[in-house]
Amino acid sequence: MALIEILLLSLAGSYAIVHLSYLSAVAKSPTTQYAISFPTLAILQGLFYAIYHWLIYPNFISPLRSLPEPKAPSFWNGHGKEIVAKKTGEPHKGWIKTIPNDGLIYYKGLLNRERLLPTNPKVLAEVLNSQSYIFVKPQFFRFSLRLLGNGILMAEGDEHKRQRKILTPAFHPRHLRSLFPLFWSKTREMVDLITAEIQASDAPDPIVDFNGWGSRCTLDIIGTAGAGIEFNAMKDPENELFKIYQKVFTPSPGQLWMGILNLIMPFWFMQNLPVKAVRDVTRAKNFIMKVCLDMIKTKKAQMAEKKPMHPDILSIMIEEGSLSDEEMQNQLMTFMAAGHETTAAAVSWSVWELARRPEVAERLRAEIRAAIPVFDSDSITMEQIESIRYLRNFTNEILRFHPPVPVTIREAEKNTTLNGQFIPKGTTVMLMPSVINHSQELWGPDAAEFIPERWDKPGGNGGAASNYANLTFLMGPRSCIGQKFSVEEYKAIIVGLAGRFAFEEKTKDMELNVRAGITQRPTHEGILPLRTRIVPGW
Repeated sequence: MALIEILLLSLAGSYAIVHLSYLSAVAKSPTTQYAISFPTLAILQGLFYAIYHWLIYPNFISPLRSLPEPKAPSFWNGHGKEIVAKKTGEPHKGWIKTIPNDGLIYYKGLLNRERLLPTNPKVLAEVLNSQSYIFVKPQFFRFSLRLLGNGILMAEGDEHKRQRKILTPAFHPRHLRSLFPLFWSKTREMVDLITAEIQASDAPDPIVDFNGWGSRCTLDIIGTAGAGIEFNAMKDPENELFKIYQKVFTPSPGQLWMGILNLIMPFWFMQNLPVKAVRDVTRAKNFIMKVCLDMIKTKKAQMAEKKPMHPDILSIMIEEGSLSDEEMQNQLMTFMAAGHETTAAAVSWSVWELARRPEVAERLRAEIRAAIPVFDSDSITMEQIESIRYLRNFTNEILRFHPPVPVTIREAEKNTTLNGQFIPKGTTVMLMPSVINHSQELWGPDAAEFIPERWDKPGGNGGAASNYANLTFLMGPRSCIGQKFSVEEYKAIIVGLAGRFAFEEKTKDMELNVRAGITQRPTHEGILPLRTRIVPGW
């Protein structure tokens, strides 16, 4: 919008300059005068706009400057250098411990972009609940998350309410119970394939990449449970759909630069940039859109022929009848991308923690085998999985300690207030599960420790001071509609992996990187390599 305003003002100013003959001494031709005046005015206005929003407004004018702020921000780049240099959320964890505040901390990110960090349940409840349709997803999300389609994740206001009402039956516990056999079937398939991979190796403790296996398994699950389609990503490591998601969810340097540019440039400009990073994502989006449309056509044909089928989310959407093919295509894009990648990240963190904590792994394996004596069974139920208390503790603690989506962003759609503080339209609010889930104020002095036993405390909330202490699935009307689906799928996978295998780090001094992107997961040299052995007896 700012770019359009600059161009229109430059055009008006150029018209006035030419008609008042201010440039007649420089050029006789009106065309030449326009050619000189228009770009000059546009450049000057652009420079003034950039300087004002980059340096003047955040440093001298913003009404948010009175809020508590971390020390020593750069005049030119705020706290951007510290944020980029550290892992996602690390600076913010320090800030909420050391900066006295009443629920809001103000800081400046890259290029002095103003940010607000909510720190207590009262402010979080305002953003996520009472004002959830005022604090919306920012426009730059349209470019960054375009692989997710324009489904429920990106919808706002009344359109979001409509979509959530239509889709809620697909995630009802009764329907999830009918989907559980699909979760278990794919878990067994993955465990059997990993077992075969280990047995075919000459190494005593072969290296297995669990980032790859987790993503391929969850992609296959979302295919069958979401649309009754077999992607066969586990059987084929070179599966095209898996490779596309793998590529776009592992940001290249070019994509990271596009992400920074996306903060200041409009969507239409970004999506038309003639650069490889943009072309790669556009090709990926077009391929996924075609896959989703083919799934809809196939499912409609099957339903018309009244073929016997497992229940799936797409069938429910078609039977409900309120969504067009294009809307269903967008919902499938959302479920496929967000649904498989987030659960896969939780699986990666789980096996990593089991490799580092053998006592946890042994206890979990013992309780799994006691509850489910025979692995190769088609009759395992969701109730059996739910009965394993330590599994509940372990998975809850993984999701608290390592939230797959460490940060999400909201923007004030209009002027409003938070905890009595005036919030101008356009203000960016950072919702950070990776920070809030580790808050000592909300979780106690052991918040930064991995303790599955905390979930044995009365109340079933891990001893948290508030429901808003755990933001892994957010809260309120915009909370994750697929939360129960994801958790049950995740638990089934962990039962299979922890029940059959023992894990160790590749080397004791293995350097772990945390791969940043839409989700966050552990990596070493691009994969998650763990020494893996079969534990006999299951």
